[in-house]
Order: sequence, then structure tokens, then C-alpha cells
Amino acid sequence: MIAPSPGKSLRIYLASTTSAIGALLAQEGEDGVERPVYYVSRQLSNAELRYLETERNCLTLVYASQRLRHYFLSHKLLLMVKSDPLKYLLTRPVLSGRLARWLLQLSEFDITCTKLVRSKMPLEPRASWFSPKCVEAQQLTRHVKYCLDYNPMLSTLVTLL
Repeated sequence: MIAPSPGKSLRIYLASTTSAIGALLAQEGEDGVERPVYYVSRQLSNAELRYLETERNCLTLVYASQRLRHYFLSHKLLLMVKSDPLKYLLTRPVLSGRLARWLLQLSEFDITCTKLVRSKMPLEPRASWFSPKCVEAQQLTRHVKYCLDYNPMLSTLVTLL
């Protein structure tokens, strides 16, 4: 993990499953290699388990904005996604209380959505990172090691375990 450079934009990747959500904040270094800055995740509550996939993506972005607010306020953000949760919120003819509240929360940040291109995004979160088997603390280490074998660029996460 690296400390973000001031003035450079940050990239945020979202991932969600039927039981958990997570986000990865990354920044391209001077050498052109993208490195992780911060990683957040959590399990979904009973009510959130019934959200549609797009709503889970919106929830992931809102959760990341709450946990990483200081980064969101001080940097321009590139949201690297397959589907655009902000566009989903903006194009809804009528917003329910929850969706309207999320849109209002996200409106204070400088977020630009960019389509995810797999070959150029080595740090894209895999949904398997948030699978139910990872939730238990004993299994987390084994799963992270598996992910590290799959993507060597994440080796900096080992130091945190």
C-alpha cells in the first residue's frame, strides 16, 4: 500500500456479492504502476441482502465515501466500474428515500465514472474477495494468500496481515 500523492487522481474499484461489499482505492505511481491506497469491505445486513445488484454497487460507493471521506474530498476520483451506479441514480425517474439520500451524499465529491477495461486494471477487485468463506477471520489469511498468488501486485497487503 502507498500513501496517495497530492494532486493526482485516485481510482476506486467496487465489488459486491450477495453477502458482502467492498471497495479498493488505488493510485498510479510515478513508474506508471497502479498501487493500492486503501481497502474497505463489510458484510451486508439482512435488509441489504435483498438489494438489486445495481443498488449494492451504489451502497458500496456510499460506504466507501463514508469510510474514505478524507480521500474523496481531497482528490479527484475515477470510478472504475462495469456499470455506472451514479448514472443509475441520476436516470431514475423517481428516487426513493434511500436512493435520494445516497445521491445527495455523493454529490459533494468530484467523481467521474470510467468503464472498466480488464487488461489495464490489475487491481480490479474480484467478487471472490468478498465471498462468505472469507468472512471468518481464520479463513481470511488463506484467501488473501490465494488472491496474492493470483495477482502478485497485491503483495503489499501481506504486510497488513
